[in-house]
Amino acid sequence: MQALAYSSNSARRRPLRLGLLALLLVSGCGPTVTEMGSAVLIALPIAHVITVGLITLLHRFWRREYPELRVEPIAHVVAVLVLIALAVSQPEAADNWRLISIALIVGGGATLAWSLLLWRLLLPLCRSWAAAIAPLVMSGVSAMMAYSVATLAFGKESAKECIFLWMIGSGYGWLPSIVVAALFLGASWRLARRVPLEPTTSEPGDA
Repeated sequence: MQALAYSSNSARRRPLRLGLLALLLVSGCGPTVTEMGSAVLIALPIAHVITVGLITLLHRFWRREYPELRVEPIAHVVAVLVLIALAVSQPEAADNWRLISIALIVGGGATLAWSLLLWRLLLPLCRSWAAAIAPLVMSGVSAMMAYSVATLAFGKESAKECIFLWMIGSGYGWLPSIVVAALFLGASWRLARRVPLEPTTSEPGDA
């Protein structure tokens, strides 16, 4: 019971912690914006792998309706290697695991959630390529944003706007869980509607 209460309190504090992080970044205290950009770069390969794994699991539900679904693993391996190379090029936050975990929730969470939403939107339109296009596009956008934040390519104010965009895009850490739950529940419900019930056969002496 105490563990459940602790988990509930921790979940309620998450938006507060992320809001406090935003306040610290704006005020100049705590981690710098370049450290946050570096942390997001480090988190993005992890987020990309998780996203592709979730899409692969979702394909199990959808393959009966769309047998041509595929993941294109080579494209994702190349994408992860590119993301790792970008993270290595900006290692400012490499030893700050707390900041990296926050970056995974914020930057990685936003990338994951919107990749899944884009995948679901593209699924009826380009079934063979939806699993490749959606994660690659969203990871690419987040990587460009994170690199510009880490290097202050467009100035400090623009970097802060990117960080706030990640926070809003991740729903302050809540959106990924909601999207994943909605997609799996929707896919399960759709599958349950399409799978016919086994006909019951009566024994000869039952009449």
